[in-house]
Amino acid sequence: MNSLVVQEAHQRSKSFGLTPETPLFREKLLSYELKHTLDENYELYHTARPILEKILSPLHASGTIAILADKEGTILYTTGSLDFMKKTDRVCLQPGANWREDKRGTNAIGTALALAKPVRIHGDEHYLQLHGFLTCSACPIFSPSGEFIGVVDISAPAKRETQQALALAILAAESIENRLLWQESQKQQAGIIEEIRAVSSQSQKGLVSLNRDGEIIFLNSQAKLICGDLSVGKQWNSFTPSNLEHKTIFRSERRTWVSLSDLPNAKQISQDLKFSFQDLYSNCPKVTEVIQLAQKAASTDMPVLLLGESGTGKELVAQSIHRSSQRAEHKFIAINCSAIPESLIESELFGYAKGSFTGANKEGSPGKFSQAHQGTLFLDEIGDMPLRAQAALLRVIQEKRVLPLGSKETLPANTRIVAATHRDLWKEVQEGRFRQDLYFRLKGIVVRLIPLRERSDLIGLAKDILKQGGFGDLTISLDAQKRILAHTWPGNIRELQNTMLQAAFFSQGGEILPDSLHLEEFQEGPDTVSDGPKGKEINVSLPLPKDFESLERELTLRTLEDTEGNVTRAAEKLGIGRNTLYRRLQKWNLNSH
Repeated sequence: MNSLVVQEAHQRSKSFGLTPETPLFREKLLSYELKHTLDENYELYHTARPILEKILSPLHASGTIAILADKEGTILYTTGSLDFMKKTDRVCLQPGANWREDKRGTNAIGTALALAKPVRIHGDEHYLQLHGFLTCSACPIFSPSGEFIGVVDISAPAKRETQQALALAILAAESIENRLLWQESQKQQAGIIEEIRAVSSQSQKGLVSLNRDGEIIFLNSQAKLICGDLSVGKQWNSFTPSNLEHKTIFRSERRTWVSLSDLPNAKQISQDLKFSFQDLYSNCPKVTEVIQLAQKAASTDMPVLLLGESGTGKELVAQSIHRSSQRAEHKFIAINCSAIPESLIESELFGYAKGSFTGANKEGSPGKFSQAHQGTLFLDEIGDMPLRAQAALLRVIQEKRVLPLGSKETLPANTRIVAATHRDLWKEVQEGRFRQDLYFRLKGIVVRLIPLRERSDLIGLAKDILKQGGFGDLTISLDAQKRILAHTWPGNIRELQNTMLQAAFFSQGGEILPDSLHLEEFQEGPDTVSDGPKGKEINVSLPLPKDFESLERELTLRTLEDTEGNVTRAAEKLGIGRNTLYRRLQKWNLNSH
């Protein structure tokens, strides 16, 4: 055990008025009091008991016992070696006894309670001398909602010390937590029947179901027509257009049902829009900073310039900005400036009158600016726009009116511009390939997207892609993770998406192995020189540690440094649970303090 943890535990024991020679504390609950305590911990007790019996059954002969205690430190249940139980009876290590530090001094159960993390107390590390014959390992248990509810302890004679005892306690605690989570989900499913009865009379209206966190988890067919098929998982409060009429028709602790206005009276959200900020996965500080800047930009009507390498998700961010802006009820129109011949780009942008040129549509065309009137126009690869078209674009932006080719009448063009490029646009200006005045018109708010090789949440992003593709049950082997982290991803997110979905197809069983990852051997350099936002970040640029555990340890330590030792925030950034982070620190003999 970490010597500092033991020293601090001994100091606490001393502050409670205990000494190493303190006699045995024999007080324990009476039978009816123990029954009442078991009733209060009914779900924990009945969930943990079969798990502990199954885990400990092979170890009975080795003199090992398992103990379950509640959040107050009262032992609820013991199982294991009968011979060793008789020896532990002399220190009252039995149901009904309380093993908090203030009553028993430093011990695994009490110290795990005090620190809310796994601990191992061996032999004379116990504060009271009479406990020195024990070696004990304990791990906290948390409820599905994150509440501290108890402790699992694995104890054995000190002379039979084993390094696996703490791992066994952690395994038991995780098994109990997983079982409790499954039981909670079953309860939630049962509650849906009551809710369906409550909303059945509203079936002709659009119906949306929200979970306790306000996220959309279900839409009926009418609601999908109003909100779009890809609304599930979005936050209702941030997603709902301000003028959409709706009312709550059922509310319980776990679920809320909302009725939408009748379809003829409801304003539909464009079915062409697939993305919003809720779709942007991030457990990387740099990416989170970019998303926050884009969200702020969405709240204004200023032009936005998105800079980043190909495949970093510029159109996804552009759609998200539109969906969160005041123009969300109007159209989002996208045009790729590099994919249209120079001779046609002006007619595509500004439209043309009927009969204006040979081969044109006989009825004419409104052009992208007119289509996006009151909405958002996304000009992708703006750096590839010809100079002549740049001049015409600048005039439209300044005058907010557009003149279609072959027409004498201008049309209103109140359009918000979101432009994107993989080029260094300022360098293009200096070399005369891009107009300086247009550059400053477009450069209202600059958002620089982070290339994949600089993201610290690469494995989490890969898992999210699998989940979104319907392969959430697949795991990624450690060797496959090493290969993903070693690749530079010149195609960025598009390349990662293709690679992971191909890997899912080729994987055998429930795990993606290195051979399933079909990566190109050659590597191209970045196609932009733009830097990301300044600030503290987790740097996972190559070279990476050859050993995956070394990489995991390095990322963990850098994240803790980045969060100034805040374990909860560090766990969130790493995409793991707080208990998992504590276990990593324990494995590496690191103190989270």
